[in-house]
Amino acid sequence: MQSIKYLERSANANFFWGMNAYADVLLQCGHYEETEKLCEKMAIYPYSYICTKMGDIQKDYRHDYKTAKYYYETGYKNDKDPECCDRLGDMYKDGLGVKKNLGLAITYYRLAIAYYQSLGLENDDEDILAIKEKIKKVERPASIYGNS
Repeated sequence: MQSIKYLERSANANFFWGMNAYADVLLQCGHYEETEKLCEKMAIYPYSYICTKMGDIQKDYRHDYKTAKYYYETGYKNDKDPECCDRLGDMYKDGLGVKKNLGLAITYYRLAIAYYQSLGLENDDEDILAIKEKIKKVERPASIYGNS
């Protein structure tokens, strides 16, 4: 209980890592609106953690899959976030807000694994570039017809 109070004080002091950890606790406890407010406060920081949390809130609490997909795509494209790739894979696997596509789901899962393995690298390696190109090829036809 003492640690929760410490996290809350850190969050109230606008310490990013305290806010992030406290947002994790709130999200795990199902306090979606409080988590959302805290994430909006953290939005000035360019961290993919916010994209993952905001996407989770939109997907799991608000059931706004289009907005969830936007947050996950932003996290994966801007910050190479493996968790966002994993969540996109889940959306395509389950057909949540997108046309069910197991091949694309597997591709996002492969990208998540590649990002986990390359954490800390500044540039994408050949495997990551190949996976990204495959995603572009699969998503391009859907966006032409407005199905994204």
